[in-house]
Amino acid sequence: MLAGCCSSAKEESAPEPKTIQLTVWGPEHTLTQLQEKADAFSSEHSAEDLQIVIEAEAAETIRDTVLTDVAGAADVILVPAGEADVLTDAKALQPFEDGSYYLRPAETFEEELVIAVTADTREPEWAERLAKAFGN
Repeated sequence: MLAGCCSSAKEESAPEPKTIQLTVWGPEHTLTQLQEKADAFSSEHSAEDLQIVIEAEAAETIRDTVLTDVAGAADVILVPAGEADVLTDAKALQPFEDGSYYLRPAETFEEELVIAVTADTREPEWAERLAKAFGN
C-alpha cells in the first residue's frame, strides 16, 4: 500500500539585493556636481540597492581623517592632488585597477582636484566604479 503525503512547498522569492552604502567627501562648492553624478550613477545601476551619501569636508579635514582613521573616512574622496600624494605615500588610498591611486576629474570640477578611493572602503569594487563615474 502506498501512502501519499502532501507537502507544502514554500514559495521561494528572489533574495533582497544587498545594500551598497558609499560615502563621498568633497569640498562644499562641488556638492551639487557630486550629487548630480551620484544620482546618474544610481540611475544607471537601478537594479542595485545603492545608498550614496555626499558630504562636504575641507581638504585638510579629509587628509587628517584618512591619515588617522582610514576606516572612519569616506569611501570616495575629492581632494587637491597634493593631498592625494600625501595619502598615497601613507598607503591610505586603494589603487585603481590600472594601478593609479587617483583620477583627474572631468571638466566639471576644478582642475587641481582629484578623485580617490580610501584603502579601507567597505565596497572596493563599487567605490572604484563610482569614482570613475565622477571622473567622467
